[in-house]
Amino acid sequence: MGNRKNNLIYLIGYMGAGKSTIGKKLAFSLGYQFVDTDKYLEKKFQKRMSEIFEAVGETAFRQEEEKLIERMSQKSKMIVSTGGGTLTRLETFYTAQRSGLLIYLKAPLEVLFERTIFSAKDRPLLNVPNAEERFRRRFKTREPYYLKADFTVETGHRPSEEVVKEIVAWIREQQSQ
Repeated sequence: MGNRKNNLIYLIGYMGAGKSTIGKKLAFSLGYQFVDTDKYLEKKFQKRMSEIFEAVGETAFRQEEEKLIERMSQKSKMIVSTGGGTLTRLETFYTAQRSGLLIYLKAPLEVLFERTIFSAKDRPLLNVPNAEERFRRRFKTREPYYLKADFTVETGHRPSEEVVKEIVAWIREQQSQ
């Protein structure tokens, strides 16, 4: 791809949007490497996400994400699947925005909740009383960051292959400009 920004793609969006699934397929389609920030941090800490949150707290966890995005910003030909709250810290958001393209995987809130509630024990921000209400509130605080993406693609009721094709077409269009 022409410019450096096109060689690094961050998939952003709320939990359940399909960032990991689509990210792997997109990386394969483009011949890029794939990194899932949540899986990377789970491996680093040798704990599940919920255990990391419990052990270090959300603030320290977000600082770890920030360090990881800073490292990723030096890479190229990479798809980075971010956690739902990764880019809510301004420093982290600006590092990603400066170094790569942000693609927002968007789905209706009801779909996102349905997709994630079954894995609530592995999702620390869902493993709480009044999960659906907190889920909605947290989405509303994060959505303004997502809406700053370079490109938005609907993932709600679509096969992941179709979403990947749409993203690849958009990337190719960016290359030709």
